[in-house]
Amino acid sequence: PYRRQRQMCIRDSVGQSAALVEGQHGVIELTESRVRLRTGRGVLSVLGEGLRLRELSVDAALIEGHVLTATYAGGGRTP
Repeated sequence: PYRRQRQMCIRDSVGQSAALVEGQHGVIELTESRVRLRTGRGVLSVLGEGLRLRELSVDAALIEGHVLTATYAGGGRTP
């Protein structure tokens, strides 16, 4: 199941979470607890545990791990 909000889709499955970010324009930061991406809406920060970048294409990124929050710089928050 997918929930689409703004330019981000979140997929939850048993024992694992993933965030598919569409419309990304580059990786700013990548650690096990935070991934920051440039998007058309600004900088998207994904916080969690055991995060890793599974796939990266010209305009999309698949982040795997236990995703806790996703927040756009400037205030927009995606649960």
